[in-house]
Amino acid sequence: MLTRLIEQLSVYLENEPGTLVELTEALTRHNVNMHALSIAEDAEQGIVRLLVDRPEQVKAALEAEGFSMLWIKQLIAVPVSGCPGRLHKVSQALFEGGINIRYLYTFLTPETGEVLSVLRVASADIPKAEEILAGIDI
Repeated sequence: MLTRLIEQLSVYLENEPGTLVELTEALTRHNVNMHALSIAEDAEQGIVRLLVDRPEQVKAALEAEGFSMLWIKQLIAVPVSGCPGRLHKVSQALFEGGINIRYLYTFLTPETGEVLSVLRVASADIPKAEEILAGIDI
């Protein structure tokens, strides 16, 4: 299976009204092309996960705007469109290989219209996960 690595920008936001507006306003000011956004929250803070063009430059721009707690992680992107059960095969193969999927989300690529799921595994497990996924016949 063909996979690729994607860089994800994450930022902590206080779980208060208006903080997402501040973030999206800053992204707009810096002409950021956003491909996907996911928010996980608890009572006090949220983690906003973004797939954007130019992640390093966007991170620097947001830091200059006063946002803190930013980091970039590599995720594995797996095509899932057009093949029922593909995500099951991916998760089963990684499970059998001892790889834990910490989280995932799915988005539609603007370039090709392809549906991709992005998987977060431990950084040390990325090479092994890629090797496992390369061996899946779908």
